[in-house]
Amino acid sequence: MSEEAAKATKAVPYGITMSITSCWLFGFILCIVIAARMNPDPTVVLTSPFGEPMAQICFEALGKNGALRMMSLLMIVQFLMGVSILVAASRQLWAFSRDGTLPFSKFPRLTTLGWLQF
Repeated sequence: MSEEAAKATKAVPYGITMSITSCWLFGFILCIVIAARMNPDPTVVLTSPFGEPMAQICFEALGKNGALRMMSLLMIVQFLMGVSILVAASRQLWAFSRDGTLPFSKFPRLTTLGWLQF
């Protein structure tokens, strides 16, 4: 993770710490807002005709069009989070394999240029 960062000894731990802190803060605020806007009767939320409690909370708070927009935004964000996890995992897998720390990493593999490397 730190191979491409400038001043990696300070930048990488700072980035990790700020990422965790900001996710905690925004997640906590989101939980407060959701709890404040949801129906006080949990059976209404849990027995929603949508089959999804979050969709029911958005529908009650924002109306039909607002709920559709919010749920669409949530789906896009979740997709992009999955893509970023895949990218990070593939980069780590490549780096570990390159350094010879994974099982079978000594076997020949194709490099990014398409040449066989031993």
